[in-house]
Amino acid sequence: MILRSIRLHNVRRFTDPVIVRGIEPGLNVLAAPNEKGKSTILDALHAMFFRDRKSFDKRIKSLVPHAGGTPKVIAEIERDGTVFRLEKSWGRGSGKSVKVFVGDRLHRQADDAEEWIRGVMKPPERGGPAGLLWVRQGQVGFDLGDKRSKEGAHLARRNMLTSSIESEVDAMTGGRKMEVAQARCDEELGRYVTATRREKKGGPLTACRLQVDEIAARVQGLKQKSIQLKEELTDRKRKRRILDDLRDPDGEAERRRRLEEAEKAYAAAHRHAQQLENARTLEDSKRLEAERAKDRCDTLLRDVLERGQAMDEYQRAKKAAAEVAQDVDRYNEALVHQDTLWKEAIKAAERARTALELSRRRDNMVTVEARRAELVSRLEQALVARRELETARAEERTEVPPEEVERLGAMVAHIRSLQRDRDREATAITMNYVPGQEGAVRMGTRDLEHGMRIAIPEGTLLDIAGIGRLRIHADQRVDDASLRAARNKLQSRLQSLGHNSIEDARASLGRRQAAGERRRDAEVKLRGVAPDGIDRLRAHLAELPEEDEMVLGALLMPDARLLDAKARRDLEVAVEAKEHARRHASEAERRLERLAATQDSAEARLRRVRVVLQGIEEPDVEVARREATHARLLKELKVREKMRYALEEAAPDMSDVRSRLERARSVIARADEEKARLREVLAKLDTSIELQDGNAVEEELADAQEQLVAAEIRLKEILHEVAVLVRLKKALTKAQKAARDRYVDPVKKELLPLLRMMWPGGQISWDAEEILPDTFERAGTTEKFSVLSGGTQEQIAILVRLAFARMLARRGTPAPAILDDAIVYTDDDRIEAMFDVLTRQAKDLQIIVLTCRQKAFRELGGKALRIEPAS
Repeated sequence: MILRSIRLHNVRRFTDPVIVRGIEPGLNVLAAPNEKGKSTILDALHAMFFRDRKSFDKRIKSLVPHAGGTPKVIAEIERDGTVFRLEKSWGRGSGKSVKVFVGDRLHRQADDAEEWIRGVMKPPERGGPAGLLWVRQGQVGFDLGDKRSKEGAHLARRNMLTSSIESEVDAMTGGRKMEVAQARCDEELGRYVTATRREKKGGPLTACRLQVDEIAARVQGLKQKSIQLKEELTDRKRKRRILDDLRDPDGEAERRRRLEEAEKAYAAAHRHAQQLENARTLEDSKRLEAERAKDRCDTLLRDVLERGQAMDEYQRAKKAAAEVAQDVDRYNEALVHQDTLWKEAIKAAERARTALELSRRRDNMVTVEARRAELVSRLEQALVARRELETARAEERTEVPPEEVERLGAMVAHIRSLQRDRDREATAITMNYVPGQEGAVRMGTRDLEHGMRIAIPEGTLLDIAGIGRLRIHADQRVDDASLRAARNKLQSRLQSLGHNSIEDARASLGRRQAAGERRRDAEVKLRGVAPDGIDRLRAHLAELPEEDEMVLGALLMPDARLLDAKARRDLEVAVEAKEHARRHASEAERRLERLAATQDSAEARLRRVRVVLQGIEEPDVEVARREATHARLLKELKVREKMRYALEEAAPDMSDVRSRLERARSVIARADEEKARLREVLAKLDTSIELQDGNAVEEELADAQEQLVAAEIRLKEILHEVAVLVRLKKALTKAQKAARDRYVDPVKKELLPLLRMMWPGGQISWDAEEILPDTFERAGTTEKFSVLSGGTQEQIAILVRLAFARMLARRGTPAPAILDDAIVYTDDDRIEAMFDVLTRQAKDLQIIVLTCRQKAFRELGGKALRIEPAS
């Protein structure tokens, strides 16, 4: 296929029809400034061949102008010597159409035309050549774009090579037989395992393994049942022997005899304990009678003694009260006299105080003036301090607060964390020097340290001593959107605070803190000179009295202070004398009150004792009688104590007797319980044994073991089959790889002369699986293709594409090679060599170069194309 012209209408910026005409079979160059629509032409041509008219996906939507309309593309192509005109438009309703003309005659239309166009050039996802030869702007390298585009490009390369050496491949690998064998091998393996060689869920291998596990579990369960049956038979035999022992008549009679003996011993011990308790009760009763008799005797003796003491106390208190009453009268008379003297001293002191007041008022006027001067000075200092305080507060309000600086610091820390994460993902360099060459490589103003990894997310320029400069370009795949967003957020916050950097914000915080110090100093100063406030200070100043002319003119009496001092001393003497008299009178009255209380208490004791002793004419005789009764009761108590002691000596140990009785009873109860329990256990064992005998556990176990052996053999067979298939797969893959090594020979032959034009002596090794350059050797140095500079990768990629285009042409199915701004990283020397390569390949190919570098591409030559309005 040879492209002759392309016409666009309502395609992006081309709302009016434009055309690129006169496209020739060889080299064609369309050089125009940016934004003139070169990439639009390639996208429109791509839509013509690879987008159905009914499609309206995002690629077709991107062709619609901003003003709207129906995109339409018309292309003239030459195929097998015949010129065809292809017309296709996309839109709604009748706006979508496709037609193919030969001259003015309609050749195809609608779906028939779509099928014809697909036959001209297969889509890239089906391996067509345009997926490899039509290079979009910014996508010179291999396998760029989405996953579908990568797969299409890979399929295009494979189809081109396999079709070109199909006979050789058939001879070497059996042609399609290899693919059929691999497919059959994959199919068989797919029944058992996944692509990662794990057991496939629901597959025969998993089912067989589950069957083996299930039968093994059943065998284990049956073994447990068999063991349980044997244990139950042994247990039943042992329990029957125990039950027979418990049912023995001699043993039961012996247990009954021991119980009767224990019960008799317990009854005798209980009777003896009752006798001992009665003896203790009689003893306690007799002891209580003796104690009551002793108490009655002691009480009578205390009452007789207290009667004599109360009589003596009453007589003494009565006599002392009469004496104290006389002292009270004498002290009261002295108190009345001292009160008269005290009142006269008060009047004399008031007269002296009045005389002294006039002299003090004159002295106070001098103090008031000094106070006035002090208040005026403090008021002035307070006003100055308040102005300083207001100024410092205003400065504090205008500067950045501490919490904002902390927030900014957290944002900076977050940015540094994001930057470290980006640097870990970004391109990095590590310089390892040979001994003696340390510091030979510099980055900017510093030497690269030995063995240190340095991230270069934005690329860098290295100065290599004695060699030159090496520029490392940034890896555009590193996503630093989060870092940019964090930096923008920080800058926005700084601008809202009125600062350009966090250092300015911290400096503002320092000014704020300094203003705070000045504010606190001003507050301290203000509190010192005006603790209650300036208004209160002014109020104190206004409260000071004015000058009293009458007081200033009065003469101070020469003896006013002496007279006042004498009057004060006389008053103090009178007050002290009055207080002395009052204290003596009060003390005498309190003594009189205490003696009266003592007299009343003694009289009350005397009345109480007389009531108690009422009816007892001779207390001494009554005391003797009560003492005799107490002695008799003590003798009777000793007799009771001897009787109780004798019973305690003969008493049996009640705990021992009770323990023997309880043990005898528990032996019989335990024997009965054990017999009942054994009967119940034996019944359950009999039932369980009968059930297991009926289920034929041993026969079922033997059958399950046979099934397990068969299942394990089947599992081994499947595992052996999987191992054989895996080994076969490896052998087929190895054989196919050996065949693929010959795939790249055709493209090597086409590429070698082009490569030597750019790099004399250069060699390229290939990845036979991906059919892409793997390593590049030049000047005795071999490098991986992925680590080459962007310019070198770009140049090799174009050469490889041109080699593939030459292969298509030799096969008889030529396709145009279109390069949209492809040579962007090539220096001036290499671009000349690239122009020679393009000129050489254009002898057998149609090459269309779209570029914005008008001046540089003048030297390329070829047919000059331009975009012009369509008539």
